[in-house]
Amino acid sequence: MMLKRVLIAMLFTIATAYANPYPLYVHYIPYTPPNLHLQTTRVTTAYYLPSFLQGTTYNFTTPNLTTPVRFASGPVPMRLAVYRSPFGCSGTRTLQITLQFRIAGVFTTVASTTQTITIPNVGAIVPVFAINGLQLMQQYQLNAGDAIRLSITPTVGGKLCMVNEYPLNGTDLDATHIVLQTAPSLTINKVSFVVSDPVNGTVNPKRIPGARVRYTVVVTNSATASGSANNVVLNDPIPLNTSYSPGSIVIDGAPQTDAVDADMGAFVGNSVKANLGTMLPAASHTIRFDVTVN
Repeated sequence: MMLKRVLIAMLFTIATAYANPYPLYVHYIPYTPPNLHLQTTRVTTAYYLPSFLQGTTYNFTTPNLTTPVRFASGPVPMRLAVYRSPFGCSGTRTLQITLQFRIAGVFTTVASTTQTITIPNVGAIVPVFAINGLQLMQQYQLNAGDAIRLSITPTVGGKLCMVNEYPLNGTDLDATHIVLQTAPSLTINKVSFVVSDPVNGTVNPKRIPGARVRYTVVVTNSATASGSANNVVLNDPIPLNTSYSPGSIVIDGAPQTDAVDADMGAFVGNSVKANLGTMLPAASHTIRFDVTVN
């Protein structure tokens, strides 16, 4: 399933242990189907050059989220923009980088990495480095009121002069930021009832040999999902001790053929197959089919 992206440039909220906190500056781009919508918060009109002391941890935290978002597992690319000489910031630096999610008021570490960079004495005033070691090992659901925090500690090599944005043009790619993939949130609900049996007909039928049983499967991408689910395919094996009732597949009220053809449904092997395609947030499909109890 293809996943949409959320781009977050972390704001500059310095740890309380540091005497000179920098002004708040943040880009937050939540997923809004079907496009990305940019929301920018600024309380400063200039870029800043924070000087990170070796051994001191600096925390950059987003504002509280205003809408739910589900993040997918996988790599979390990061771009680190720094300042070089003449501010004494060039040379080799080793950084400990930690990503945390604050969920229901509690910060949890979800990814961390250590990376060494070499900041040149010449060239671009603000070189940008790719940090590729962060990775989410599972999906995470964040809700309104939750937040994201990136922590950076220069452990070897001296201070680090990090840049929130240079030049100040509102472009996220020249700011220090991370990229998080958003994920769909699929649920499947399956129920059945007895349509008829050979003894009672349709009046209070029982699940006895010869009975016709109807299964209904509802596949939904949550309205609060943060991404579309692409190329969704449902494969539902026929229950043991039953036989499929030919021509009984119905998807979203439309009868389907049993053959693999242009419609959404098919009976393949011993399974009902439904090609549901792309499911946007809040999309839902209902698949129905019948079997006979052996």
